[in-house]
Amino acid sequence: MSWSSWLLAALPSFLVALGIAGLLRARAKRKGGPKRLAVLAETAPVLGFIAGFIATAQGIPFLNNVTQHRVGEAAVLALAVTIGLALLDPGPRFGRYAALVAAVLALWWQLPAGALAAEQWLVFAGAALVAIFVQDRLVMLARGGVAGLLVLVVAAAGLSIVAASSHAGLLGALALALATGCAGALLWARPFGKAPPALAATAGGGMVFAALGFACFESAARTPWALAPLLACFWAETIVARLPPLARLAKKKPQRPLALTLAAALPAALAVALAVLLP
Repeated sequence: MSWSSWLLAALPSFLVALGIAGLLRARAKRKGGPKRLAVLAETAPVLGFIAGFIATAQGIPFLNNVTQHRVGEAAVLALAVTIGLALLDPGPRFGRYAALVAAVLALWWQLPAGALAAEQWLVFAGAALVAIFVQDRLVMLARGGVAGLLVLVVAAAGLSIVAASSHAGLLGALALALATGCAGALLWARPFGKAPPALAATAGGGMVFAALGFACFESAARTPWALAPLLACFWAETIVARLPPLARLAKKKPQRPLALTLAAALPAALAVALAVLLP
């Protein structure tokens, strides 16, 4: 894919997420403004991704049978889940279970229609198990603020390079759209150390990431082994605990999101190196 295609994926997603999050937060802060608009700002990352998908794939999910249309459709489902979690505020336990089920739904939507071979079901079962673990880690991170979204930006950026290196350029551009969509929404969440929990936004972004990762594994011209270390991004808290410099940085609450982001960047960098270096 050309540089213009990558720009077409990144710019609309960033601007849409930035604009929607800023507009909804500003309207909610006005005197007499609906408070629900503030929680609906959590839809910004997924809406940003959908904008990037439409610009890149040149089609609308569910209405156009475009390349990787199932990923776009999974993003629409993620948007519905995000709205539901944001408005209903189901609590930590039910919200966690709903997010895990939603991650499996995003993968199930990627399966082709018709009867599937036993090997395909085994691959789906393995991918669903991984998606559950990843989504669970994201939910845990989201309880502490926007750390889940920060880690998701790093992981999606890494997935973008891994997919491009595996000759899945469109998926790489879509992963970049997810990263920039999350980044656009995060600009309104500063300072990160004082940001409120973002369960809905993180769960929706996790669904999109799961769909992209599974599609990358299925569509790549060669097996993208770099996906394995990329999963370690979501265990950023464990990495922080094992590395004294990051552990010291994380002791100060305002700096903890930065420590988690740096921790996630380490396995992401390894994944990128493997994707570039492996034949």
